[in-house]
Amino acid sequence: MKKIFFVTGATGFVGSNLVQKLYVENRKALFFLLSRDKKGIPAEDRVNKLFPSAYTMKGDVCLWPNLGLSLKDIRLLSKLSNDYEIELWHAAGNISFDEASSDETFSVNFDGTKNVVEFCKKIGIKRIHYISTAYVAGDRQKLGNDKQIAYEKEDWVNQKLRNPYEESKLKAEIYLKEKEKELGLKVTYYRISVAVGRYENGFANNFSGYYNFCKFIVLRDRMQNGFKALKPIEMWVPKNATVNIACIDWMVDLMVKISEKNESAGEVFHISNPDPPQSSWLMEKSLKVLGKLGICVDGIKIFTYDRLKKDIIKTPESPIEKTFSYYQDYAESELRFDNANVKKVLGYMPKHPKIDENLIERLLSFALSRNFGRPVKKILSKKLSI
Repeated sequence: MKKIFFVTGATGFVGSNLVQKLYVENRKALFFLLSRDKKGIPAEDRVNKLFPSAYTMKGDVCLWPNLGLSLKDIRLLSKLSNDYEIELWHAAGNISFDEASSDETFSVNFDGTKNVVEFCKKIGIKRIHYISTAYVAGDRQKLGNDKQIAYEKEDWVNQKLRNPYEESKLKAEIYLKEKEKELGLKVTYYRISVAVGRYENGFANNFSGYYNFCKFIVLRDRMQNGFKALKPIEMWVPKNATVNIACIDWMVDLMVKISEKNESAGEVFHISNPDPPQSSWLMEKSLKVLGKLGICVDGIKIFTYDRLKKDIIKTPESPIEKTFSYYQDYAESELRFDNANVKKVLGYMPKHPKIDENLIERLLSFALSRNFGRPVKKILSKKLSI
C-alpha cells in the first residue's frame, strides 16, 4: 500500500534529519509536514526551504482541535487515507529545562501529544512513532545500586524527574500507552539520548544539550571583551560518569531501521550510544578544541572523583557558574541505557562511529561557524536555554 508520512517538528533538528532519512528510504511516499509561522516566516516557506517536494500542513501541535489545520487540509488527508497508509511521526517538542517556562514545555510536550492523538483518532491514523527522551529515567541511578541501568520496558519507577522536559516527556509516554490500548493504536517509542551534529561534517541546525556546555565557555570568553583575567571555574564529575552523545545521522538511521519492523509497534527503544564517552574526557577534549579554535579556556578545571565530600565543591557564585551547575546532573550521570529491544528487533545493536577528538573538532568548528545558531549580539544578551 502507498504511504504518507505525516511529521510534526519536521523543521527541527531531529525532525528535519528524520524526514531526510525517511525520504531516502521511501522515494514514492508523500510527505505532509506540520509547520507554523515563526518569527515572521510563513509555515510554507519554512518547509519549502528544507523540503520543496513536501506538502505543508499549516498548524501547531498546541492547537485544538485538529492541530489548527484548515478544513481543506483535513478533508484532503481524510480522502487520501482511503488509498494510503498514513504513518505519523511525532517529533515536535520543547526541550527547555527552565522551570520558569514549565507551562510552555508541558503545553508542547504533553498537551501537544494529546492533541496529536485526537487528530489521529479523527483521521483514522493508527500508526504513530513518538520521539521521547532517554532521560525520562531522571535520577534513577540514585535509587540504589540495582538502578544503574535504565530499561526500555520501564517508565515510572519512583525516579525523581529533574526538570519540566523530563517530566512532560514521561507523562506523554504514559498517556500514549494508555491510549494505545484504548484506541487500538500501534505506537513505537524512541527514547533518544543527547543528539549532536552529523558525523562526517558536524552539521547541525540546533545547538542545545551538549553544546550548552560549550556555549557557556564561548559566552564567558566574549563577555570579557578581550581581557583574559577570567574568574576560575571548577567542574567536578565522577570518574565513571558518561555523557551519552550520539550523532544525529546515526540516530535517525537507527530509528528508521526499527520503524520498518512490524514487531516494533508497542515497544520502547533506547536510541542511545552503546559506548558513550566519559564526562571528564568529553569536557577536557571540548576545552582543548575550543582553545585551538581561539576561545579562552584559561582557569576552567575539570576534576574527577570516586567519592566526594560536599564541602570540596564551591557554591556557584557567578551567573555562568550557576548555569554550569544547572547541567551538572547530566555530567555526573553514571546511568547506562538498556538496548535489549533494539537487539531483539534488529538482531544486533549498531555500533556508533568512534567519538574522538577529531569528531569533537568537527562538531565545534561547525557550531562556532554558525555562532551556535544565534546572531552575535544575541548570544551575549539572551538567556541560554537547553
